[in-house]
Amino acid sequence: MAALEERAPDFALRDIDGDSIRLSDFEGKTILIDFWATWCGPCVDSLPHLNQAHLSENGLDLVVLAVNVESPNIARQYVQERDYTFISLVDEDNKVRKQFGVDAIPTTFLVDKFGVLRDRIVGGSYVSLKLALWGEKFRRLLDIRGEPRNEIQPIGKLFPSKRRLTMIRHKFPALDLKLAYPKVMARCVGISFLLLLVLALMFPSFDMDTSARIRPTDVLTVERIPETRQMRRPEPKRPAMPVETDSDDVPEDVTIASTELDFDRIPVDLPEPVRHETAPVEEEVLEFWRVEQQPAPVRLTLPVYPEMAKRAGLEGVVFVAFTVGADGSVRDVRVVHGPEIFRQAAVEAVSQFAFEPAVQNDRSVAVKMTMPIRFRLSD
Repeated sequence: MAALEERAPDFALRDIDGDSIRLSDFEGKTILIDFWATWCGPCVDSLPHLNQAHLSENGLDLVVLAVNVESPNIARQYVQERDYTFISLVDEDNKVRKQFGVDAIPTTFLVDKFGVLRDRIVGGSYVSLKLALWGEKFRRLLDIRGEPRNEIQPIGKLFPSKRRLTMIRHKFPALDLKLAYPKVMARCVGISFLLLLVLALMFPSFDMDTSARIRPTDVLTVERIPETRQMRRPEPKRPAMPVETDSDDVPEDVTIASTELDFDRIPVDLPEPVRHETAPVEEEVLEFWRVEQQPAPVRLTLPVYPEMAKRAGLEGVVFVAFTVGADGSVRDVRVVHGPEIFRQAAVEAVSQFAFEPAVQNDRSVAVKMTMPIRFRLSD
């Protein structure tokens, strides 16, 4: 994988016309290497900016190598339809792409005239901005000004084949925020001093008047309340009125107050209440898995093997569904699935089963169950 500030790996690719081109062929020139594809939207959006950079910086020995990762026919048709003038290469087997460690496209590399990777940009959204910022770097890398501010000094002249490079890097002044720190600091100090001076002139003296705050006193009053007692209401007196009656056995001076009646001994002739017959409550049948305690088998009867099946050597399984009542008895026996020849024997056997009833909420309940009845011939 190619790393920044190291020599770019040399490679050889064919262009869209079939000619072989090596990276070392452009030694001494600044090179832009862009990996792209026609199906990549950001890639095709950045190609016009790369072509414009190739045209505008052509006199400064700038070379743009657009490496397509598809096929030569696709790249040739796309470039020729749009009259792009940069050098179009094809990396059909993605060998060079892996050599440069390109995981996403578009990816653009900047190589200086000494063959060292100086910058890298991934994505096409910032290509135009990056190319604008690279403009000054192009001129410094191409060494067209008096003294280049980026130098590469060879070390180890005794071993030219294993030459080491020492980089002297300088930031772009327009983008170096530290250069503006003194000016910003001086400006902030001056503005702060002027504000303090204006406040001192507007308020030469400042007297703080603090008033004592008196908080009201909370007074708690305790009142004694006498105990409340429940008084019984006196019983009303019975009226002393004569009792009107046609009987000669009741004296005339008998009043209501002196009359004592026993209502329990008074004969009451009431008709007998009508009794309605209520319909029997249908027993609720639950599913086998819903109850707290499943029914346990008490008696299981082996089915009688049908004689015809025994002679024919037939075996099978019959699935029988039935209901275990609250008393543990079996009812509603029916066959769900199985050979016809074994069904009647399976139903008769299940009808004789007995279970301990299922329990739900501390009471016996009826549940639905399904059991397989297997018919096998013994060896």
